[in-house]
Amino acid sequence: MNLETCLKEEKCVICQNSISHEDTVVVLGEKGSQSVNKASKSRQDNVVTSAGQKLHQNCRKSYTNPKYIALANKDIKHETTNVPTLRSKVEFDFKKHCLFCGQLADAVIGRKEEKQREDEWALEVRGRLAFVQDLHAADALYHQTCSVNFRTLKQTPLAFSPPAKKAKTQAGRKSSLSESFLFAAKYLQQNEDEQITVADLVKKMSEHCGIDDAYGVQHMKNKLQEHFGDKVIISEINGKPNVVTFRNTVRSILQEFYEQTNTNPSIDEEKKSIIQAAAKILKSEILSSETSNKALYPSPDELSAQNNMKYVPESLQTLLQTIFSGKDTRLKIMSIGQSIVQAAAPRMFMLPLQLALGVQLHHNFSSRFLIDTLNSLGFCSSYTEIQKFECCAAAEKGNDIPNFVAESFLQYVADNVDHNSGTLDGNNTFHGMGIMAAVTPGSFGTKPIPRIDVTSEQIALLAKINISYYKPSESNQMASCVYSNLRKMNYKDVDCSYMVNLLWKGVMAFAFSYARLVWIYANGSGRNISW
Repeated sequence: MNLETCLKEEKCVICQNSISHEDTVVVLGEKGSQSVNKASKSRQDNVVTSAGQKLHQNCRKSYTNPKYIALANKDIKHETTNVPTLRSKVEFDFKKHCLFCGQLADAVIGRKEEKQREDEWALEVRGRLAFVQDLHAADALYHQTCSVNFRTLKQTPLAFSPPAKKAKTQAGRKSSLSESFLFAAKYLQQNEDEQITVADLVKKMSEHCGIDDAYGVQHMKNKLQEHFGDKVIISEINGKPNVVTFRNTVRSILQEFYEQTNTNPSIDEEKKSIIQAAAKILKSEILSSETSNKALYPSPDELSAQNNMKYVPESLQTLLQTIFSGKDTRLKIMSIGQSIVQAAAPRMFMLPLQLALGVQLHHNFSSRFLIDTLNSLGFCSSYTEIQKFECCAAAEKGNDIPNFVAESFLQYVADNVDHNSGTLDGNNTFHGMGIMAAVTPGSFGTKPIPRIDVTSEQIALLAKINISYYKPSESNQMASCVYSNLRKMNYKDVDCSYMVNLLWKGVMAFAFSYARLVWIYANGSGRNISW
């Protein structure tokens, strides 16, 4: 039913029911008419309204509600995806479906084909045209993109392509779900050095098959244990629940080693197998470690020798102690051991020595090249991580002074900083003021610093000081000030004999070619000596 018929019969164009005096009716304005037409276009419907038209109030509210629009589109999508691909099973309707692709459409046929094509798509369109003599009388519809692609000898648009027939396994389940699960399992194997949770694997599976068909968390746990068996362990690490890690136990590694040695290998092959087995044991112990939490940066208390040693597994400590020579090798074991741990699992750990060395280099040299070079060699954190740490520390500390008491002495020290102050056009310059607080006696805060994303705008708002301009008062307050006379200093009352040695050394430091003069004052009288 068109708009003109509904206006004459006083019918609601949305529900197609008559409008009575008892119904709650709204009269559409210009904006109201546009909103209904926009909702109609979103619903892929043919409802058209104009200003001054009457509608049921409930019909208008439900029709323009975004939630109901989304549900309607979901139903349309479900109906579209379930359309059979065989022409013998297609329930085609010229008033609803696109003439070209067979999906739901909204544009009215107005032109004929401009080019001839002889392919499978053309045969389908000709089969539809064989059942109707007049497309205008049949109110046939089409998609604009389908029409353009059909006329320009292109293929069916991907958005309106019919879905392929889904294969099924012997158990009747969709094989695509099994493929999506294997896709997530492969991602787990390729990223075993990360702390991947079951929820992360569910999300990764949804990227392959869609969020509606992806497994739930509990079902994913069951499938992982069924697929990998005792090779994986699902536990809580550093507060993160359901973390999936591969469990290469010492027993399984040694069993694999003995199986390789039973084949009578050569001495070099046997030596290589021993080294590989030792490396697997070390990496297994590193991945199962729970001493690091990347959600928080290491605190200053963790920089001691005793606390740093806990980040190096015992088996790795034994290996390094055997390799290194010297009496006290603890510092080398800590530094090189943490470098090995960081290289074995770069995304799992935030180690103190790696971060502390980068912060110290940035503080002393401010060189990105130096930090990134040492980072590529595996000795410290990256320059980006150092900048992130400093931003997080500034955001967490703010302008609060930790452990400050009233008996402490506080002094603020400020200095200006200029960057690009001499540009040719005067743009891109920076003039700022940095202020620090000096406290005596000194104290260090132990509050952990969270590893979060902080913007420069947030940091600027933390310690922002408004600029106040000095305005002298109208009355001269300084005119009433009276200053006392200073005591005149009499050089005769000052004994300068103790300065003779200093003056002599200072004069002798200058290589003058002319005569040196020394004035020596003793007992209030001066004596001039020259040579």
